[in-house]
Amino acid sequence: MDGFATRTASGIRWASSLACSLMVASAQGATTGGPSQYEVTAAYLFNFSKFVEWPEGTFTGAADPIIICVLGENPFGTLLGDAVKGKQVNGREIVVRETSSISKIPGCHIVFLAPNEQERLDEALARLADRPILTVSNADSVAGRGAVIGLTLEERRVRFEVNLVAAGRARLKLSSQLLKVAVRLIGQGDQRH
Repeated sequence: MDGFATRTASGIRWASSLACSLMVASAQGATTGGPSQYEVTAAYLFNFSKFVEWPEGTFTGAADPIIICVLGENPFGTLLGDAVKGKQVNGREIVVRETSSISKIPGCHIVFLAPNEQERLDEALARLADRPILTVSNADSVAGRGAVIGLTLEERRVRFEVNLVAAGRARLKLSSQLLKVAVRLIGQGDQRH
């Protein structure tokens, strides 16, 4: 069984437990000072890396890290770095980088477009559209605007939408288990879950 099939098989357990734990964590955060929106978002970014297959040639070697870049002002503080510290996905270390320049993104595998990037969001998404990069943001309607994953806040819970057209343009294979947890799939009859 290849790595993607193994991840998909274990994805059923992950999808159920992630969905439940994030709903509970988000609800607790709203009422008891539990995890913040960005703690939950950091957990999502790490977990997304487990359910994405990048096209051949994206990594030059088996030990190359998966690089998560934050474009713009980092809203996580140390939360994202703490969430991935010492963790690996398929033998690859997870590295977090910050950048204020779209031109410095090509080495990134996942790009979180920070809230302060609203003015250049469409430009950034257009420039990254055909690159094998998982684009993620919590900007309004961002998945509909071309990001692969758009985070939303519904009833004080962090959820996500997936733009299948954008994923296809980026040549990313997203696990069906990841898609099952999404609240909306754009580009496949705009299905709602």
